Amino acid sequence: MINGDFPNQIIFYAQNNQILEDFSNLLAKQLFCPKEQKDINCDCATCTRIEHIHDYINVGNFKDQIKKEEIKNIIKLFSRSALEKSAIKLYRIKGIENFNSFSANSLLKFLEEPPNNTFAILLTTNLEKVLPTIKSRCQIFFLEDKNNKKDVKDSNNIIDKLQQQFLKNLATNKDNNFILIRSIIAMKDFDSKDFLNKMLETFIESNFNNYEITLKALAELKRNQNVNLVMQKWILELT
Repeated sequence: MINGDFPNQIIFYAQNNQILEDFSNLLAKQLFCPKEQKDINCDCATCTRIEHIHDYINVGNFKDQIKKEEIKNIIKLFSRSALEKSAIKLYRIKGIENFNSFSANSLLKFLEEPPNNTFAILLTTNLEKVLPTIKSRCQIFFLEDKNNKKDVKDSNNIIDKLQQQFLKNLATNKDNNFILIRSIIAMKDFDSKDFLNKMLETFIESNFNNYEITLKALAELKRNQNVNLVMQKWILELT
C-alpha cells in the first residue's frame, strides 16, 4: 500500500550487488502486489513475474556506464499510463555511480518533477562516487551484509539483541518498547538512523505498513534533532 509518506526516490547502497538486487526486488513486489496482506512468499501472478512487469523498468548492471538514451527511454515509457492495476510506475537503476554527465542531467530533471505514482529505486556499491546532486534528491539507506561479520563490534551485537527484544515487544506489549528505546538511545555507540535502517530490513519482509512508518521516521530525523522525540513518535505509530 502506497501513501503520501512513501518517498518517490530512494538510494540503497551496500557492498554486495546481490543484496541490493534481492532487496529492491522484494520492495518492488511489495509495491506492485495487489493483495492487501503483503507476503514475502507471495506467489500471485504479479509477484512471480516481478522483473517482467511492464511498469517496472530496469537499467544498468553495476558495471557499464549508464547512457543518456537509457534514461530518456524511462521518461518516454513513463509518460504513458501505467498498465498494471496498481497504477504504480517504478524504475530501478543499478550502479548509479556509473552515470556520465549527459545521463545524469537527464535523470536529475526527472527526479525534480516525478510524475504521479512514479518511484525510483537507485542502487550503488560506491556511494562516494554518486553525484551529490542525485544524493540530495533522494532518501539514502544502507543495506548491511549479514553474512559479513568480520568488523562487527560487541556494542553492535548488544544492539542487535535489543532489536530482537524490540520486535518481541511489538508483538506482545508495545508499551515496553518506550522503556527499551530509551535504553538503546543512551548507549554510547547508538546510531538512530542505523537502527531504523535495520528495522526496515525486517519490516519489508513482515509488515509493509511498519516499513512505511519507519521510512517516515528516518526522514523526520533529518529535520528534527530530538532523536528521543522522533523515536517515541515512531513507536506510537507502529502496528
